[in-house]
Amino acid sequence: MPINESGEKVFQIKVSTVRTLGLVAAGILVAVGIGVLAIHFTTPKTVTFRASVDGVDVVKISGSRLWIEHQDFQLPVWMKVNGAKWDPIWNDSVSTPYTLRRAFRPGNPKNIKLVKHRGRGDITILEMPSAANNQTLSIKLDDGAYGGADYYEFIVSW
Repeated sequence: MPINESGEKVFQIKVSTVRTLGLVAAGILVAVGIGVLAIHFTTPKTVTFRASVDGVDVVKISGSRLWIEHQDFQLPVWMKVNGAKWDPIWNDSVSTPYTLRRAFRPGNPKNIKLVKHRGRGDITILEMPSAANNQTLSIKLDDGAYGGADYYEFIVSW
């Protein structure tokens, strides 16, 4: 090991070694970035919705907004969107929108899947997104035929 003028041992690295390490690090960062983008663009995107429903409600999803249009009996309560508690303000029978972290932009409406996880009544797609409805998906939660409220939960993926 070389020694400097003060008598201390000096550690030396070749410029070519530093360049090689820099190129390897840059390559790893590019590979990780491509992997993250591939996962983002190839995995299904989802929204999970849960609420206590006593009547009929329509959950609407468009772009980065999700809101509820209440149709019958009691307003829904104890709502969660993607696991986060949501207490909207109501303007008559329409809730203020919840802002989604990942926007709802289905490339092909045929890729939209609705899976009911909970609820004694029906959870159905009322209207698929189209140019006529500003690319809005409408999902009906129907607890109208039953007395009292029940928890409803669904996952929509695209």
